[in-house]
Amino acid sequence: MSEYILGSFNMFKFARQSGPEVKKSYSRIAAIIRDAKFDIVSMQEVFSEEAVRELVFVLNNGAQGPWQCSWDEPKKTTNKQAREGYAFVWNTRRLDKAATRLENGSIRIFEPQIINQYKKEIIRTGKKGLLRNPFYGRFAPRNAQGESHQFELRIINAHIMYSKSVDDREIYDLADVEMRKNEYTLLSQVILSKIDLKRYGLDDVKTHLNAYTILMGDYNLNIDNCPISIGTNRNPPPYLPASGRNFITLLSDGRQQREIVTIQDEKTSLIRLPQDPAMDKKYIGEAHYRNNYDHFTFDSRKFRAYNLNASAHRINVIEDNPQYGINVPISNYFQGDFRKYHDEVSDHLPVMMKISINPRRTRRNEL
Repeated sequence: MSEYILGSFNMFKFARQSGPEVKKSYSRIAAIIRDAKFDIVSMQEVFSEEAVRELVFVLNNGAQGPWQCSWDEPKKTTNKQAREGYAFVWNTRRLDKAATRLENGSIRIFEPQIINQYKKEIIRTGKKGLLRNPFYGRFAPRNAQGESHQFELRIINAHIMYSKSVDDREIYDLADVEMRKNEYTLLSQVILSKIDLKRYGLDDVKTHLNAYTILMGDYNLNIDNCPISIGTNRNPPPYLPASGRNFITLLSDGRQQREIVTIQDEKTSLIRLPQDPAMDKKYIGEAHYRNNYDHFTFDSRKFRAYNLNASAHRINVIEDNPQYGINVPISNYFQGDFRKYHDEVSDHLPVMMKISINPRRTRRNEL
């Protein structure tokens, strides 16, 4: 059985010059990625390609190493807030960009790209388009000898827009919440299915190459059962459009039925800390966290058919607390200092999804 660890990480204004309130520590971000044993990380709020390339330079200890990256930003948008970038960072000893064999015998490497082509699906479903289109990559796992397996991971990296206007994390505007739910529905029920059904090149068409498609990122929506403390004068916090620990939607596209599941229900976003650092001590442990916005979405029916097991957790990188999430050694770098973590890393904790793949193969046309 093979295991792969996929990460999602909202990087909070990640740029070479992030601003006076944010001084990124590339060494500590790199340590988090290494200590969490990520095979690939999907990053959101990556404002510049230079920043992610600098991170890869640190991951590789300033030399030629196994870590690579890809960055892009949505360009087909009129909303200035939507022009933040995405990145994939991956370990080539475990994964590499998928290759496609064309009819003329040549090999084409699939470069990660922003998804812009879904106009037909919008017309068919009656949905509105996304304010910020997602970033999509295909990655082929590699064994110890560096040979690709006969399956690939298709990863959709998404950051659902918080608001059409000002990003106010203290007020929940019901119109904006409804917009987020609509965007989540389009991503999980339309775009995920479109990508999952797509076939590339001769190998995929003839042999029905196994493809495991996963949507991940910052949804700006909570899974329903996440307890959240809010003031009495505020609207209810934003939830996924369903109840239960795992949100399940049954779909049928005429070819096969899908069971879309969204997992990871631990809080990941930090509260807005008081201006006076002396007031930080009033917050203890879980009181530092506000929402569980970071998730993973996939077709659980297909995962069962392919004999895959999946689990997801947040990664505690600020303090040692085995009661919540998964701990990694980086926690002793911050020793419970949430302000230091916020300034040097992010206002979100990273989350991980572990996939266990059984060698038994199931062809896609058997579903």
